Amino acid sequence: MRRCWSITTAVALLLTVSACGGEFDATDPTPPTPEPTVATFVGSVDDADALIALIVENDAVTIYVCGRDDTWESLTAWFEGAAIEGQIRSLKGGWDLELDGRFDGSAWSGSLTASGRTYGWTAQAASEDSAAGLYVLDTDSREAGLIITNELQTAGVYYGKTSSRTAPVRVVSDLTVATRPSSVEVFSDVYGGRTFTLRPVTRPIATPRITPERQLRQALTRALPGLRSFQLVSFDDASIVRQLRTLAEASPNEPQHVSLPVVDDRGALRMDVSWTVYHHEVRDPRAQSCLLDPREGPRCEPVAGSSLTFQGMPDLPFGAFRELLRRAQTEPEVVARELSDERVYQLSTLGIVGHELVGSYVGHATVSPSVIQGLTSIFEVAYGPERTAALLDLTAHDYLVYNRRFYDEPLEMPAPPAGPAPANHHAHGQHVAEDAAHAHPTERLITPQRHLDEFDDWPILRPMMVADATIWDADAQAWLVDTFFERADYVVNVQNNAFRWLQLFPDAPSGSSTLDRYSNALAVRTQIGGYWRLTPLGQALLQYPAVACAGDNSFIDEVRKLSPDSKTLDNEYWAWWTNHQPYGLGCAYVGTFGNTGRNSAVSWQHISAQTLDATASTFMHETGHLMNGTHGGPTHPWANSSQRCRLLGILEVGPTGPSLLHPRITGTTRTNCFAPTLAGDTTTKNMTRIAEHMHVNLE
Repeated sequence: MRRCWSITTAVALLLTVSACGGEFDATDPTPPTPEPTVATFVGSVDDADALIALIVENDAVTIYVCGRDDTWESLTAWFEGAAIEGQIRSLKGGWDLELDGRFDGSAWSGSLTASGRTYGWTAQAASEDSAAGLYVLDTDSREAGLIITNELQTAGVYYGKTSSRTAPVRVVSDLTVATRPSSVEVFSDVYGGRTFTLRPVTRPIATPRITPERQLRQALTRALPGLRSFQLVSFDDASIVRQLRTLAEASPNEPQHVSLPVVDDRGALRMDVSWTVYHHEVRDPRAQSCLLDPREGPRCEPVAGSSLTFQGMPDLPFGAFRELLRRAQTEPEVVARELSDERVYQLSTLGIVGHELVGSYVGHATVSPSVIQGLTSIFEVAYGPERTAALLDLTAHDYLVYNRRFYDEPLEMPAPPAGPAPANHHAHGQHVAEDAAHAHPTERLITPQRHLDEFDDWPILRPMMVADATIWDADAQAWLVDTFFERADYVVNVQNNAFRWLQLFPDAPSGSSTLDRYSNALAVRTQIGGYWRLTPLGQALLQYPAVACAGDNSFIDEVRKLSPDSKTLDNEYWAWWTNHQPYGLGCAYVGTFGNTGRNSAVSWQHISAQTLDATASTFMHETGHLMNGTHGGPTHPWANSSQRCRLLGILEVGPTGPSLLHPRITGTTRTNCFAPTLAGDTTTKNMTRIAEHMHVNLE
């Protein structure tokens, strides 16, 4: 039997269909219906590592764009609509992607706009003599999609419609086949690692609806790269916010308890976990809000009210904390039982940003810390207030909750510049071998010192928080990020908790007691010394060079030049904040704590592209650089592998803290350990000389 319609080229598939075979009687009132013409096209997106696939049937089209290593969070979306007369016009993919295209007779090409940036794309007809094509796990929900190009490049992402876990997929099938296979096996690390069977798409998908929640999730994954699994929740937070504000006004040193949702280590949501909260004031009593003018100097006014910052740990006087450290040495089992009472001692932190909560739960209900943050505070710095309002109108959800196990925090990749070496850098009367070729790491240890005995009150670090032109508009006299104070308060609250309390808890799973017993422990507090912003002249002088962190004429150097050359308070350093999009997460001069800002005691941090909990990590990370902490590895050859450490015995998570490691322990460079240890402990504890460095620079 002869086919009545023949397909000769890709053009014939879409635009010209010619009759063949027997004659057609024009008087016949029921002419034969042409068979549908379906074609698959595959290609790539220009200037990105994303791939594209189209399934075209007559006037209907389904398009899948899928990013790979660098873009799977930001450039992955489905588009469904019409392809009329070889034209695709303004198809929407999720909340912020738009696609146009045209057919030139042999291939498709067009433009893709994502988060305000436009890319070109091209796609050729998929070879039927290979595995090239578009594959899905579930046609109705498109739970996973995979593109295979004619060159056998692949890009695929799993999107869990029930688990809400999103991750790339890796092809495990043999693709060197002579015909399009009936299925392809892929592996993804969702659910702890699983293999899925995907089947080829043979015609446009007839279910174009993208749910509002999925659009909201797309917006989150683009604002927060690396967030692999999370929950969206809505709950009545008004009573909790009122309770915390009242607590901040009264500031009793008695614990209160609030019930907040957490995500456990399996990714499951729990709505009823008790958080322990004490108010902790993170503003120095002398903190002021100041305008910084390079000609006239600062103009300041007092800061009203208390910081809305809370911890799960009591705010002990220095003497009581020191006694607890000593008791942890002499009565480790007794102190361990005391610290296990989570209604008194809980390493959690909590704060209020705007009218929303932000916090990190570190308690018995989870192994890895769980983080909560209001969606407004995430979206506004990434997309602005108008787009934020449109996003929040999509659903009733108002909070993000995630477990740090499922968040690959962004990395600070460039090496920070070295500043001038402070005096008295080496340990007291203790020779430190500098030549690694002549000393085993365990032999390069410093005799433990008891720095706590040398202070009568808390040594206090005082960062001066500076907002640049992307946060404060000096010409309009308006805050572009009007929650700047609360954000700065929260990151200091996290550092304040880490520097003091994490030393009380063993960082090795053996249960051995404190760092004070084995190494140069140094407990300090952090309080904000002031909130600064530039005058119009100051903002005109602040340049945004192409290089962010590379010494002379970089952005870190520009903020150094505008920082004051005299100190207002003891132990101050200058932390500049920016939302300048081309820049990374942050940078700081190394080993400059104790200097003035002009003399390199300065850092900068980015205010978006990560959760506020991860922003606190960046702030602590940069503080660690100022204290003489370095990255491990070849970028800092004076650091060695024994400078690696883990906190609370959780190697795969590493709750954030103020010191530095080699880049990346399962997605983070930040853990908390900042003193050398005895021989034999170098696999789990730290060997940096931060405590010694800090000791001689604190006032």
